[in-house]
Amino acid sequence: MLDETEIDRRALLRFLAATTDPPRRVWKPVGNWRAPDTAEDVTQWSGVKTELFPRVRTHDEKTGELLTPVRVPRVTYLDASNKQAQGEFPGAAAFALGAGGAGVSKAAAAAALAKMTKKQRREMGEWFGDEPSLGRALVHLKTVYLHDNKLDGDVGGLPNWSVLHSLVTLDLSGNTLRGRLDALRLPPTLKVLNLDQNYFKGPIDPLWFWGIPNVEILRLSGNRLKCAVPKRCWHYLPKLTALYLAQTMLKGGVPKSVADAKELEVLDLSENDELDGEVPTSLLELRRLVDFRLVGCHRMTDTNGVLDRLRERDVEVVAWGAGVPPPKVKTKPPPPPDEEEEGEE
Repeated sequence: MLDETEIDRRALLRFLAATTDPPRRVWKPVGNWRAPDTAEDVTQWSGVKTELFPRVRTHDEKTGELLTPVRVPRVTYLDASNKQAQGEFPGAAAFALGAGGAGVSKAAAAAALAKMTKKQRREMGEWFGDEPSLGRALVHLKTVYLHDNKLDGDVGGLPNWSVLHSLVTLDLSGNTLRGRLDALRLPPTLKVLNLDQNYFKGPIDPLWFWGIPNVEILRLSGNRLKCAVPKRCWHYLPKLTALYLAQTMLKGGVPKSVADAKELEVLDLSENDELDGEVPTSLLELRRLVDFRLVGCHRMTDTNGVLDRLRERDVEVVAWGAGVPPPKVKTKPPPPPDEEEEGEE
């Protein structure tokens, strides 16, 4: 009988099938996901961790008898990083054809999609699809590491992460994901979000930040935002401690509202050569700031001496190549020369 552990296992196999190029062994290694002695037991898979949760099903589907309450393993942790996984995330065809989606041909997928209504495509076109009476697959995921692969696709085809109400850490860095960043659907439980080195673009709707109020670390470096630094949004992130926006093609000035993220400790705006204007004095309000980076921002100026005042507070300021004055170096007077010994000629 299909149970919650099995729908999690099948969902992982859907991901494996969708991101493996059949002519080549792409995942390195696949690990023991397909080994004869462990293929049926997801609790033993490499890169996967499980925890026990109460079983969702309460009655036998055939007899209607009440089932004994038990706790079953559910997947809470997935690390498939640096596996050379490539392609898009599982979509509607894999769900329609069921049983993990392994070995799905293009013709079979097209035939299955042709029979589905628009509503069915929308509901089933998710990695975390529903199973009748069992709920959603992978719903207990807390940590997902998929960085440094070759995952591709527009943001509209990415999983709806917002249905994972326990997700805390999501790392999709080092892939080729693209599209409007603010179209990425995320849960409010998220604390660590790493999207470095992709092809996401801006502008970013301030309300996108409102949807992730618990984020503490936000990494967006190496994307192609090509927009102004967002304004009127940083108060939505009261727990943010680290913000990485290096090499994101940002334009215009740094808004004073960035200081509304009161807990900010690290701010990296490096290598955005189209940033201009003054270093905002509001940065002095960030009492927890310990690391501020402006490397390569040569159009910015600091006539108010903000950087020196931050350095006086022992903030690590790195602004090499920025159009700001060099840091003031406090020099000590030279030591007095040694007195000549008496009697020396």
